[in-house]
Amino acid sequence: MRKIGVLIVGINGAVSSMVTTGVFAIRKGLVPPLGLVTELPEFNTYDWLTPESVVFGGWDFRTTGTHYEWVKSKNFIDPAIVESIRNDLEGVEIFDAPLCSISSTVMGLEGAGNASRKAMTQKDAVQKIRQDIRKFIERNQLDQAIIVNLSSIEPVYEAASQLKDMDAFERAIDKNESLMPASILYAYASILEDCPMVNFTPNLAFEVPALIQFAEERGVPLAGRDGKTGQTLYKTVLAPMLKWRNLKLEGWYSANILGNDDGKVLHDPKHAASKIKTKSDVLPSILGYNDFSHQVHIHYYPVRGDAKEAWDSIDFMGWLGTKMSMKINWLGQDSALAAPLVFDLVRFLDRASRENQGGVLTYLACFFKAPSGTMVHDFFAQIQMLQNEFKKECYEEQATH
Repeated sequence: MRKIGVLIVGINGAVSSMVTTGVFAIRKGLVPPLGLVTELPEFNTYDWLTPESVVFGGWDFRTTGTHYEWVKSKNFIDPAIVESIRNDLEGVEIFDAPLCSISSTVMGLEGAGNASRKAMTQKDAVQKIRQDIRKFIERNQLDQAIIVNLSSIEPVYEAASQLKDMDAFERAIDKNESLMPASILYAYASILEDCPMVNFTPNLAFEVPALIQFAEERGVPLAGRDGKTGQTLYKTVLAPMLKWRNLKLEGWYSANILGNDDGKVLHDPKHAASKIKTKSDVLPSILGYNDFSHQVHIHYYPVRGDAKEAWDSIDFMGWLGTKMSMKINWLGQDSALAAPLVFDLVRFLDRASRENQGGVLTYLACFFKAPSGTMVHDFFAQIQMLQNEFKKECYEEQATH
């Protein structure tokens, strides 16, 4: 049986806690694998990574206490389940996240501040991440590690397009120039260590021309960006309906309220900008026009915790210029919607690695708001891309027999 490490950037966060708890609970037969795409009948003939094969670890600024204690502090996870898997949760290894290019907003999160920490250069941060990966693989006798970025949302980074080749990129790293976001440093270290990476955040991570080419050359699979779990998910379902019924969109007003750490970070406009962009780009891409009013608002509302609510008011026009509207109210649990997709993506990247697929896996677009390597946002077209990838594999297998 393969033994695969899953190293999560932001291991003690809300989504990470739901991922580890869910996988351990499935492993013990406490809950069914609801929410996992890879458990659908269409995919049940594939040799997926099993919950029993996974070893969890990761990086965080919040390193006081065990992962179990951080999970226990989340009031949206069933305490009975948490206690049933306490030993598993306590076994999750936590590495100190390197202090480099981290905003005061993120360091202001509960449990993140640590006066004894010293800022690192970009080069030293990359070296530490690489050493942590190697230690984790060696200590747990793993076949491979997969890196998952679930870190807090970073401010927009304007200099990414300048890093077009590895010479320019490595020069910036060595000279500590450009003040790259931490997500890029994790991505660089991951590719250097030949570890596949999932970027489930709106952060850039590997979305730098030099790093994408570098991953292709080394044959390292990548998947991203910004997990599609709620409001944007139904936007990419409803917009194709308007398009194929030739109904003209006039306006789409979107509001979100959430009270977890993501909501707190997004309360800072510098951090919110990248999230709003990934949520805003999908409609023009699907509809083929942009002459409509589109507003996206994110509000931090601590009372709700991990409960996420989205309100949408959609105005459109039909036959004889008749004006009509649609209202949507989505009530979900932020982390419970995201967690199964994270494990799905770990499974897909494990499979891709075994099949020597490198670079950005565009067929995983259906999991993301801003899918890497493709401009396809229509959810049904994205599902077709995923199905085509597996049909292709079936044809190839049949041809070899």
